[in-house]
Amino acid sequence: MSEKNKPSAAKHSGPKRNDECHRAILDAAEYSLGTDGYANFSIEKVAARAGVGKQTIYRWWGSKALLVLEVFRDRLLPLTEHYDGSSPIQKHLKKQLLAFGQHISKTNCQQAIICLIAEMHRNSKLMEMSKTSILSPRLDIIYEALELAVTLGQISPKADHKVIVDQLWGGIWYKVIIKNEPVTTRFTNSLVDQVFTGLLSE
Repeated sequence: MSEKNKPSAAKHSGPKRNDECHRAILDAAEYSLGTDGYANFSIEKVAARAGVGKQTIYRWWGSKALLVLEVFRDRLLPLTEHYDGSSPIQKHLKKQLLAFGQHISKTNCQQAIICLIAEMHRNSKLMEMSKTSILSPRLDIIYEALELAVTLGQISPKADHKVIVDQLWGGIWYKVIIKNEPVTTRFTNSLVDQVFTGLLSE
């Protein structure tokens, strides 16, 4: 987010107060993730930028992690396209993986992920919420794509879809979060080609 797009502290009044406050808080949180990073992200900074009291944020979200979860889910998480079978499944996955990898490489998105990973491992409720609202809906779309590819005779019916997803998306997460390297077309093409070696329908 550029300096000119930096959210400024705003005063809220009238019947739209709640909506305006909510939007201002999300704007401030998204900005803070991109500039301060997870290590320096705080409710105090978000409240100051949004022009609200800390109690307002805690009343709606309860914790820093819950606020970040909403920002990530509703603003930062890349979309997952449905597969219609009009192109080879490998081509579809290469496109999806490239877009996904480049999207989560953005600073605010990457910092939100780091925050959620850190908090999920000590908060089972947050982990379940993340699985339900973020992970499961997108996995369902990917599994449906692989099932359609089997139906179309593109990949073997013996293929383990969970392993395929772990290899492909796990490779992207590792590249971005662990190695902090850019996801390129060459990388995603090679990743898909290697994973799909031996998966093609006979």
